This record gives sequence, C-alpha cells and structure tokens, in this order.
Amino acid sequence: MMEPEKSSLPQIVLDYVESVTRKVKHSPKVRHDVRAELLAHFEDALRGVQDRANRQKKAEELIREFGEVKLLAVLIRRGKKRCRPMWQKAMIRGFQAVGAMVLLLVLYVGWFFTGKPVITTNYVDKLNQWVRPVADENQNARPFYEEAAAEYKKPDVPDANDFKLSPQKLTDLDASQRRIVEKWIADNQKAIELIRQGNQKPYYWRVYSVEKSEQSNVPEMIALLIPDLSKYKKLAQLVCWEAYQEAQKGNTEKAMNDLTDVYDFGRHIRMQNGGALVEQLTGFGVESMACQGMIGLLSEGAVDINVLASVQERFAAIRMQESFTVDFQSERLFLYDEIQRCYAHSRIGKDHLYLQRLEKLNSNIKWEKLFTTKGAKAGVWVLFSHPGREETFNSANRLYTLYDELAITTPAASRIKLSELQQQAERIIEGNIILGSLVPALEKVCEYSWQVRTSCLAANTIMSLQRYKNEKHHYPAALEILVDEGYLEKIPIDPYSNKPLIYRLDSDNFTLYSIGPDFKDDGGRAGERSRKGKLDFWAQNGGDVVFWPMHKEEPVKSQSPGKN
Repeated sequence: MMEPEKSSLPQIVLDYVESVTRKVKHSPKVRHDVRAELLAHFEDALRGVQDRANRQKKAEELIREFGEVKLLAVLIRRGKKRCRPMWQKAMIRGFQAVGAMVLLLVLYVGWFFTGKPVITTNYVDKLNQWVRPVADENQNARPFYEEAAAEYKKPDVPDANDFKLSPQKLTDLDASQRRIVEKWIADNQKAIELIRQGNQKPYYWRVYSVEKSEQSNVPEMIALLIPDLSKYKKLAQLVCWEAYQEAQKGNTEKAMNDLTDVYDFGRHIRMQNGGALVEQLTGFGVESMACQGMIGLLSEGAVDINVLASVQERFAAIRMQESFTVDFQSERLFLYDEIQRCYAHSRIGKDHLYLQRLEKLNSNIKWEKLFTTKGAKAGVWVLFSHPGREETFNSANRLYTLYDELAITTPAASRIKLSELQQQAERIIEGNIILGSLVPALEKVCEYSWQVRTSCLAANTIMSLQRYKNEKHHYPAALEILVDEGYLEKIPIDPYSNKPLIYRLDSDNFTLYSIGPDFKDDGGRAGERSRKGKLDFWAQNGGDVVFWPMHKEEPVKSQSPGKN
C-alpha cells in the first residue's frame, strides 16, 4: 500500500497516526503497515474537502470516531495477532513455552541449591544409649583399657612403625630382635596388668563423642572419636609375645593364660552392644590372634595336662558369654544420620538432595562431568528423580534387614542364597547415591566373623585332642569319642559345610581342617596365594583351612639397622 503524502494531511492527523503507531508496539514492518493504512484512511475521508477550515474540522471528527490512541493501538495489535499465519503462531507459542520452561528450571535449580538440611536427631546420643547396658559404671572395663592404652610404650626402635614381627618363639629371633622384644614386654607390664584387671569386669562399653569443634551443632556420626583401637591391637600383640616368652621359660600355664587373657580382651571390645563396626572388627582380630597363638603353643610341644584342662575350662566359660554375630546397629545409625544431613528440608514438595554434603562425603564427585551427555542425564536424574528422604530411609532399613539375616546365616547356607541376597541389596542400592556411597561391603564383615568363629572352634578342639592324647597316649579315632568321654561339649561344626570339622588320624598325629571359603574338600591341602605361593590361611582361590598340623613360617631374619 502506497503511503499518502504526509504534507497533504492536517498536522493533527499526522500526530494522531504517529501516536497510534508507537502504541502498537510491534515489529517495524507492522508499524510501517499500520501507519500506511491509517494515513490512507484519512486521505480517502478528506478527499474532496478543499477548504482548510473544513478539512481541519473533518479531521477532528474522524479522530473522535477512531477513539482514544491507546485503545485503538490495542485493538490494532490484537487484530494483527489474529491475522498471523498458523505456522507463525505455532512458532511464537513454542518459543514462549521454551522460555517459560527455562525460567521455571532456573527458579527450580536456584531453589534446589539454596536449600539446607534441618538436623532433628542426635544419633550419637542414640548410639550411647544403645550400647550402655543396665549396669553401674564400676562394672565397665573401658577405664582400665583406656589407662592401659595411655601407659603403652612403643618398642625401642628408631621407627616403631617398622616393628612388624608376628608373635613367635623368641628363639626364632636374632639377638638384637630378642632384646627389643624382651625390653618391650618389660616396659609394658603395667599396661598388661591393666588389661587383665579390665577383663575381670563383666561389661565393656564406650561413651562416644566427637571433636570439640563439632559440639556447637548436633554432633555427626561420621566424626565419632574412637581412639586407642590401634593401641589395643598392639597391646594384644604384646601379651602374645609375653606368652611365647613364658612358654620358652617353661611356664606353659602362664603362657596359655596370657593367650586366654588376649581372647577375653578381644571379646570385651567386640561384645559391646551395637558398638561401632571398627571396634567389632578389632575385637575379632584380637580373638583370632589369641586362637592362633594357642594353636601355635600347642604345636611347639607337650603342655601339662592340668594346664590344658584348666585353660580349656576357662576358655569355654568365656565363649559361653559371647555371640559371634556381627551387630550392624551402629552402621544403621550412621546411615540414618547421613540421610538427615544429605537432604535439604523443603516446605513445598519432597525433600531433595543436599549436594554440598554429598561432595563432602565423596570427594570423587566430578562436577565437570555434568557438561557431558552422560553427566547431563545424571544431573537431570539428581534434580528430578532421585529417591526422597523417606524413601531412602525405608530402603536403608530393608538393606540392613538383609545384612542382619546374612550375619546369622552360615557361609554354607548363605552360599545358596547369597546371590539372591546380593541381588536384592543391589536393587535397593541401585539408583540411590547415598546408599551407593555409604554402605560398605558388609558381606565381607559377616564372612570374617565366621572365620574367627571357626578358628575358635578349632583351638578348643585341638586342646581337647591334646588332653586326650596326654591321658590315653594316643589320639581318638573320631571326634565323637571326645564328646562321649567329656573332653568336648559337642562336635565342632564347620560353618563352611554345616558338617563337623574334618578330623583325620594320621599315624601318631592328626589333621584338623575346615573346607574353607571355596566350599570344597581338598583333602587337607592348604590354600596358596596365587602370586607369591605363600600359604594363605583363608585362601579364596582353593585349598582347605588347615588348623593342624600348624604350618610353620620360616624364622624371621635380621633386617637392616633400625628396620625390625
């Protein structure tokens, strides 16, 4: 449409048209078309009116008919929108929808990252309440053990961490090593005596705490202080060394009682009701050390029959007070605590992940991976699809119920359903960052508990066999005879077969073994490490766990000065 000459129209018309055009607020092309249409309309209406006064009057009448500028602009703008092609309308609506989604996403991400968790439960207090028995503090062995740890003195070598000899006969050591061990034992007599005093107490429990800097807020389970565990292991090793020293002097009763003290020490540490898992593992390790020491001393030669009878009686009394089942209560509480810290509290919608906490727990999170295709998908999943706090809490309960079941199931029985249990656990953990990051491989812990239980059964059985030999001058034809004649309470059952430990009489000696974690009877052949060829007591690559005859390691040779 050709635009009329502006100079032929009254100024009032030109001003009116310019005002309407500006108010239309559209693209330059549309405004140009609107201006041309309005000017052409006024030109047609004023054609034939030559008198200036009449022309001005007519223009004013037309403007009044058109109406107020703003309203006319709105009507024109709506009309233009209605006249758009369908493809253009669809494109505009699409861009608007995308813009709205981007805006909502920005707002959501801002809300997601600005949320913070609300800590409501002190799980450290709950753990302390759980482990505390109904008993007076004077029945607690912990103060004696803590004082023993404080009194502990390292071996007199340039670097005590280099002193890693396993307890053995002192005659197997060279002169310098023997002097170090003898002085180490002498320097720690007070600590050893405190261990014995602690063993006389019926209970052991710890009062858990965190660093002082954490006390201003609700304490974190992850910051629990469990001091002295490494010293506990050193003290147990030290008493085992003392036992070998006493045996060398001919004091076999003192030596066996020392090892029983070590076993009782480990039992106390481990049997704390629902204590931290690391404490239970430490206790298991100390008990295993004691059992191996007992078998080692018995393998060195004859022990007085009265000594064996009294030691076995005491050993049986200690074992009657314990259960080898792993308690996962502390692990549950740890996970509960992290769940409440890993979710930001929200007044609207479900609680969502608090990524700052996850980053603190897992330093391996690589945020730059979010800019990859796989990382972007993971980011969308975290933002919109990750299980909420309540769902994660319920999943944690289901998971630990599975592990509680596994803890009381022998390896022979769990072998059949272990795959099913593992698949159930994987399904629970799958798609949950918190469970996947924080739940350890607890089936290994359960397996370790059964290994220690088996070693304990073997040590007790070997004591019974040696007592029988000392009295009858020969070994029994079968383990049932030990039970029938009162040397053993019941037949020791191998948890790896759910059948008795295998006992085989060999001329004037015997073989006692478990079929071990490969669940196959290899005829008493001990397993070997695949790389070094060294005998491995609990080999996973085949072979049996042979408790008797005991494999003897080569005597330790001297190392370079300062390295023992």
